[in-house]
Amino acid sequence: MPTFYELDSARASTLEHWWGCKRNPLAFVIVMLMKWLRVRTPMASDDANVDSTLPFVVESLPEEIIRHFEPLTAELNGCGFSDPVYHYISGPGSDTHIYWATFRHESGQHAARIHNRYWDRAAKRERALFPLFFTAFTDGTFLLSSSGKPDVAAPPEVKMNRMPGAKTTALWTAHLRMVEETSHTKAVQNVRSQAEIIQESERLHVLQRDFHLRRGFFRERTTRENSNAEALKSRTDEVRAQGAQHPEVVAQIARLEEQKPQWSHAIWLLVLSLAAFLAIGAAQWQWETTLWLIPILFFHEFGHWVAMKIFGYRNMRMFFIPFFGAAVAGQNRTIPGWKKAVVSLAGPLPGIVLGAFLCIVAIRTGIPWIRRCALLLVLLNVFNLVPILPLDGGRFLQVTLFCRNRWLDILFRVVAVVGLIGLTALGLGRVLLYIAICLAAGLPVAFKIGRVADRFKREPLPLPLPGEDHMPVATADTLTTAIKEVLPNAGNRFVAQHVLNIYETLNARPPSLSATFGLLGLYCGAFVLSAACFYGIATSRGSFGDFLNAVRTLPRHKVSPATVQVWHGIAAAPPQYFLVTTLKNPVDARPKFEQTTRALPSNATALLFGDSIIVELPAGAESEPKKWFGRFSAQSTNTFVASNNAVKVGLSFVAPNLSVATNLEQDLTGFFRARDEHLVPPWDPVTESSAFASKMESRKVWNRIHRQVVGVVTAEFKADLLKAATDTNESGIERTNHLDAIRRRFLPAQDEERARLAAEYVGTPFLSLVEWNGQLAHLALTNKAERAVILSKVAEKLGCAASATGQDAVVGGSVTRSGLILQIPSMTVAAPETNLPEMVDWLTRQGCGSIQYRLDSE
Repeated sequence: MPTFYELDSARASTLEHWWGCKRNPLAFVIVMLMKWLRVRTPMASDDANVDSTLPFVVESLPEEIIRHFEPLTAELNGCGFSDPVYHYISGPGSDTHIYWATFRHESGQHAARIHNRYWDRAAKRERALFPLFFTAFTDGTFLLSSSGKPDVAAPPEVKMNRMPGAKTTALWTAHLRMVEETSHTKAVQNVRSQAEIIQESERLHVLQRDFHLRRGFFRERTTRENSNAEALKSRTDEVRAQGAQHPEVVAQIARLEEQKPQWSHAIWLLVLSLAAFLAIGAAQWQWETTLWLIPILFFHEFGHWVAMKIFGYRNMRMFFIPFFGAAVAGQNRTIPGWKKAVVSLAGPLPGIVLGAFLCIVAIRTGIPWIRRCALLLVLLNVFNLVPILPLDGGRFLQVTLFCRNRWLDILFRVVAVVGLIGLTALGLGRVLLYIAICLAAGLPVAFKIGRVADRFKREPLPLPLPGEDHMPVATADTLTTAIKEVLPNAGNRFVAQHVLNIYETLNARPPSLSATFGLLGLYCGAFVLSAACFYGIATSRGSFGDFLNAVRTLPRHKVSPATVQVWHGIAAAPPQYFLVTTLKNPVDARPKFEQTTRALPSNATALLFGDSIIVELPAGAESEPKKWFGRFSAQSTNTFVASNNAVKVGLSFVAPNLSVATNLEQDLTGFFRARDEHLVPPWDPVTESSAFASKMESRKVWNRIHRQVVGVVTAEFKADLLKAATDTNESGIERTNHLDAIRRRFLPAQDEERARLAAEYVGTPFLSLVEWNGQLAHLALTNKAERAVILSKVAEKLGCAASATGQDAVVGGSVTRSGLILQIPSMTVAAPETNLPEMVDWLTRQGCGSIQYRLDSE
């Protein structure tokens, strides 16, 4: 009995994997990661994975294969080849089927072969059909010319001439030329009969076999693999005896139904996927955020797990998906639709309910970590309810509504593809784009399978025995026939999987009308509860009107370094007027800017900033603003004149990860907060020098000292300060003295915190910052002279600006952050032609995207 070998993908070379991935970089990276982890993946090879080809010599091939070979046979006959020998190589447990027709040449020196390989695991069963020529030499070596795509490496004794896709005649001509070149050093081995063709074919196979065995690509089957192969053969024979038309497919169906993954494999899957999620998540976000997500995802998936366990699912396992989340997989092919709907809702609904409870606790207590946990719980779970496949919301709507008709199902899948692309465009992760591509690629097959499912919804099929969820043989054979009609070239394993999917779809009858409305009520109620949670958290931190106003006033215009350009006149002078316009059509921005610069006076300056143009006009050009205002107004959404050598700007942007977002928030907060220190802005190129690094670190420490010291102040004290600061019944001096009196009430507690910080910074360059913070706190607000002296020391430590005009780069400003999104609601920017381009360039180099802005007149 011939011995079949298993193919070990982990032993395949890097080049062979590159060939196998069809030069797809993404697939290649995934496969190489699997190789590095020593994870074996299914493979097939054009080199027969058997110890000998002699037992597989047959008198003839099936008629459909002979017809398939006819065009190539005619071409080979024209090249002088005839008298073919046939091989059909396949055996128990092998998913690969190889058909050979090997011809001898009239000269008696060469052989030609039509090679045809099928792989049952592939979606498209036929993997290769091509001609090849081989010539044997008396020293035991071969020359082989092939027009097939590169597949696996050849042994050193076989010289390969690879010409993928070459015509038969061109390949034969090239082969003859190489034989002639080689014949000067080697003698050709004659092959004059069918017996000699069989002998030389076997000798070539032995060279390939031994080469693959030596490097471990071919390996002996284990006892378990041999047992599985024999079991599959026995099952196939048993099904064939029952009169099934497709015994190989029906046997594969039974094999898939009976598969029981080992617990050890399930645990390893969970552990390894969790490790990958942690590693990639920490690089993408932060360790803290990743560690928050893991228990939330566990809670979500545990809900699915419990529901699946209650409804009798088998072979359940949980795993994490880097960049995406987690999932629970299981099998129950006879479960009705309403149970599938409950399983879909069992993950997000408990998470939203728990999040709502924590929202109430957070609102009552004001504890930040509870608020964060509540928001993450609600946000993650409500995102899962978005009605897009493969999210829980998409699966829910599919089993309750869209599975009722294949046209609705296809429409829903198309909407899912568009929705996933839209979510990717919103910056929610590129992995969603890959899922969209996979869904889009599967649409034609999904439509064909849907047509088969619709047909059998009208034609009753044999039911399984009570208590059984295995498919009856008659049902499996009938569905296989239908699938092969719409997918004639699909592999057996691929067909078997689709038969199981259709069988599950037919059993998952949609819920009744009343049940559907009830389930949809739960689904919609989850969104209402989520909205209430967000409303509660938002209004607990301020008025809801302020919250809506903040959303309404987010910048709408985009800017990038490519949409920024500065123009200086020949004799540019300090500006007195700024004319600012934002164009209606962004495409018109650059042409309008170039047109404007050609007409501006030589002492002006202009800046193209996204969709906007800022013209700086010097003193003495009082008539210019009015002239340009009229020119700009017709084409703009907002045109205004600003003075005082500054423009008010609002800005928002998205950081690449939380680490960058946190650093940007600290740098900008430290700059905006230090209004009296007149610091160099963080976007100034000088801050990137090595000499300035210590000053940037001092800014972070100065901010930390401020946060720590202010942190001891109670909410009541802050309320008193706010009331005193806004009291209109007091004069300026009275208000300042009142603020001082309130401030001094908390000096002892703040001094204790400073003492703790001083002990922490002993022996570091930052101890002086703690001392200066204390000195400023003990000085009266009216003592401007002494305060100015201390602030100058702080400014020198933190890096003060040396402005030629005596102006700060920015007057006012603050920064807020929500996840990766940072927003500067408003800042007054001096010298915008310098500061705005530098700021955009700085943010871009930090990896920020979606930079949006707003220019205001007030």
